[in-house]
Amino acid sequence: MANQRVTLTFDADTSKAKASINELYTTLERLSSMNINNAPGKLLTKDIQEASLAATQLKHSLESAVNVNTGKLDLNKFNSSLQ
Repeated sequence: MANQRVTLTFDADTSKAKASINELYTTLERLSSMNINNAPGKLLTKDIQEASLAATQLKHSLESAVNVNTGKLDLNKFNSSLQ
């Protein structure tokens, strides 16, 4: 069978994905900036402390996967940082 070359071009509306990523980043920013060690009157469980640490790590992964020149998220880099 002969080799065939096919070119596929498409446009995608990524506005919902961008909005979701921005919302995730904002939430991670709030979670990671909370001072969990000095929360008055609240006993924090180990699970909450681990969740806060995970949120901070996810925020850093997201930040490092964004190309600062284009403002675009590199999903391959983001995925690699999560593994």
